[in-house]
Amino acid sequence: MAKKTVQKKARKHQQQGPMVVLYNLDAGTSRGDAVRAALAELGIRTRAITAAHLNDSVGSIAGMVGMHPSPKPFEGEAPRDEFMLVCNMPGKQLDGMLAALRQANASIAHKAQVTAHNRLWPMHVLMAEIAKEHAAMTKPNE
Repeated sequence: MAKKTVQKKARKHQQQGPMVVLYNLDAGTSRGDAVRAALAELGIRTRAITAAHLNDSVGSIAGMVGMHPSPKPFEGEAPRDEFMLVCNMPGKQLDGMLAALRQANASIAHKAQVTAHNRLWPMHVLMAEIAKEHAAMTKPNE
């Protein structure tokens, strides 16, 4: 593929705007609907994933150019935690989104942003890392 075509596709992805990927926040549930409503009010797109997507890379789930779903299905016990993956969102907008979720009483404990570091990780690995970090940060002092 020509270099200009690759750059054009990369710009197209960047122009797609922010998106939030939701796991265990199903439509039709009070928490899932509250999160979706708060995000919709801000004009932020959402995408729901299931355990079937957990072996896919973070970048693939985020829709990054050149990243593809894993051909190998996820095996193992699916996480039960709610999870939010923030894609293509600048810092000020992220702060506003988090404030809106708090105000709507729809804050999600386990969340991450797509980064250059984690984009190649399988989604289940990112979710496990965030769960460990959350547990360490909320652990009572001994």
